[in-house]
Amino acid sequence: MFNKIYNPKSKRMVNIKSQKGKHILHNYLNYSNQLIGGSQSKTDNDSADIQYPNLMELQQFIQMLKTQEDEILKKMYDDMSSECSEDPEKVITKYIADSKKSYYNGKYYLGGQIQLSPDDIITPEKIQEVKDIRLTRGGPTNSNELASMYRSKRELETMETIINHYIIIKTHIMFSPGGIGMKLAEEDFNSLITKGNNN
Repeated sequence: MFNKIYNPKSKRMVNIKSQKGKHILHNYLNYSNQLIGGSQSKTDNDSADIQYPNLMELQQFIQMLKTQEDEILKKMYDDMSSECSEDPEKVITKYIADSKKSYYNGKYYLGGQIQLSPDDIITPEKIQEVKDIRLTRGGPTNSNELASMYRSKRELETMETIINHYIIIKTHIMFSPGGIGMKLAEEDFNSLITKGNNN
């Protein structure tokens, strides 16, 4: 859906999946998150330059999408949900509930494998880490373990789908009329017009 993003410095469109494109998107998302009171990315790694959410932000994101009246966002939510192995809201709610259990010490197990706090950012790299762990582990020893592994796998698939759609939907919101990305693009456009008129 979105292949290019506007580079305000060079005044050109760049591939959104390039390092530069990810950096620009990261900056736009950080700026928009600051405006709505969200967290700012705390990564020093250029390969993880896109602002991904934590579990609490995902919960707010899903609730916002479920109550949207915007037809495009409703469609985007429906498309995302149809690709999920499990109900996105139920998976997030389960992880939050797990983190509140005393024996989990304020954490939950992403995909049944790695412990994260609800405030930890969930990235594609974290999801891949869980997949890699799964490949090295042996199979189930009984039917209960089989059921648990199957449930954890479906929860991870759901989280991966949510994370993949999160950036696309956030970008859509930013560049919709009235969105911060739209305002920044308009400011850049007006600046170009002013410079052109002065020449």
